[in-house]
Amino acid sequence: MWAIPLLSIACLSLAAKMEEPKVPFLSEFHTKDYQFENKVIQRMELMVLTTLGWKMSSATPFCYLHYFIRKFHGEFETKGLICKAIEFIIAIIKEMSLVDCRPSIIAAAAVLAALNGGLTRKAMEDKIGCVSLWGSLQS
Repeated sequence: MWAIPLLSIACLSLAAKMEEPKVPFLSEFHTKDYQFENKVIQRMELMVLTTLGWKMSSATPFCYLHYFIRKFHGEFETKGLICKAIEFIIAIIKEMSLVDCRPSIIAAAAVLAALNGGLTRKAMEDKIGCVSLWGSLQS
C-alpha cells in the first residue's frame, strides 16, 4: 500500500514548509520501502492543501495568550503567569467539549483566572468588556 507513505511524506513536507527556516528538498523525503518522485509528492501536497481548503494553521487558545496578558495585565509578562494560564487552558480542554468555544474566549478566561482566581463574575465581565472586538458576549 503506497498511498499512506506518500500521504505521510507530503504532510511532513508541508509541515516543514510551515515551520522550518530551511526546508529539506523533496528528494530527501523517502521511506524504507518506497521512493517517490518529486512531482508525485508535489501532487499529493496539492491534494492535501485542496482538501484542507488551503488552511494550514489553526487558531488555538495558546495563540492568544500574549495578547490577553498584555491587555489585562499590561506590558510586563511573567513566566509564572504564562505557565498558570497554560495550565488553565489544559484543564479546560480536559473538562469541556470545546467545539462551541472560540479559542480567543478560552485564552481570555485562562489569563483572567491566572491573574486572579478570585475574580467575581462582574469583574470578569468588565475585563472582557474592555476587549472591543468582542462586543457583547454571553457569559
